[in-house]
Formats: sequence, C-alpha cells, structure tokens
Amino acid sequence: MKVLVLVDGEHYPPVTRWGIAAVRARGHEVLGALLVGGAEKLPAGGAPDLGVPTRIAGADARGALAAALDELRPEGVVDLSDEPVLGYRERMELASVVLARGLPYLGADFRLDPPVAGPPMPVPTVAVIGTGKRTGKTAIAGELARVAAATGRSPVVVAMGRGGPPEPQVAPAGSVTLERLLELVRAGEHAASDYLEDENGRAHV
Repeated sequence: MKVLVLVDGEHYPPVTRWGIAAVRARGHEVLGALLVGGAEKLPAGGAPDLGVPTRIAGADARGALAAALDELRPEGVVDLSDEPVLGYRERMELASVVLARGLPYLGADFRLDPPVAGPPMPVPTVAVIGTGKRTGKTAIAGELARVAAATGRSPVVVAMGRGGPPEPQVAPAGSVTLERLLELVRAGEHAASDYLEDENGRAHV
C-alpha cells in the first residue's frame, strides 16, 4: 500500500528513519512524510533528513495533511508520531481528514477504516451512535425498538459487542434467558451481555 507517514520532531531523525524502514518492511511504499510538530530533536533550520520527501505541517496540521493527501494520492496514512505533539484530540482530528477521503489511518496498535459505502437499505433505518461507554446507547436503542414494535413493525437491532463473537448472531426477542446464557457458556461461546442486551428491547439482534 502506498502511504504517507506522519512524524514529529520529538524523536531523533535516526529513530524516525528506523520507523519508516519498519513501515517499508511491512510491505508499504512510503511516498513521503509530514512533520506534524515538535522540534526538540531536530537540527536547526529546515526539515530533517528522513530518506523520503518531507513536508512541515506548520500551524495548520489538518490543512497540510489534506494538501499532502490531495497531491500525493496515497492509499493510506501511517502515524509514527506520539504525544505530546499529538494528543488524542489532535490525532483524531487528523484521522478524520484521512477517513473523510476514504483512506485508512494506521497507528502502532490500531487501524481506523473509513465507513463502508453501499446502497441504502430497502427499509427505514435509525442509527444510535455514541463515542464513549455508558452514554445510553443500549437504552435508547431498546426504547426505539419498543416504540417500533408498538406501532406494529418488526424491528431488527444490529449490535456489536467489543468482545465478539466474530460472526453475526441472531437472537429473536424473548430468547435470551438465564438458561440460554448458561448454555452458551457451557458450549464455550461468547455469553457476555454486550451483544445480547438489546434483545430486551423486544427486537432481533
């Protein structure tokens, strides 16, 4: 995959070059680097020698990233930067620029992929989205399902638990009982409630 790498000046250039070499070792073609900030470990004046064309983002990191993506046309972005140059908020802002262009954003221990685009479903759909834990996603989804069922509809809830299982599971309304959970456990299946609890909204999961 052809990639643009994000780097910072809080690492010595030889360390950053090693990181770029590691990206290449994973089969990626590095088109260039964008220095997103930091200058503690850099020589005075100009961009560091990283063995690839290197741009300096300056004050507008998002704008510089967008310009680099539009010009270089990579197939993804690999983030080799770290705190304090990029905190969580700043990193997600840059990731949003990448994802909005339909490209994956890769880090040392994570990968963010753009939403899957496809034709609209032939039935009405409602998305319940939350960006954190304990924000009420399950309660709202359950109430939506109850309201839909009360109007004579047959709602289907599509839920994803953080712990699996990897393959879709179908749980008709009313089928998730204590006995059923115990059966799953004894069979070695994933029996945590995080992918079954929406069933309480009297919908299919």
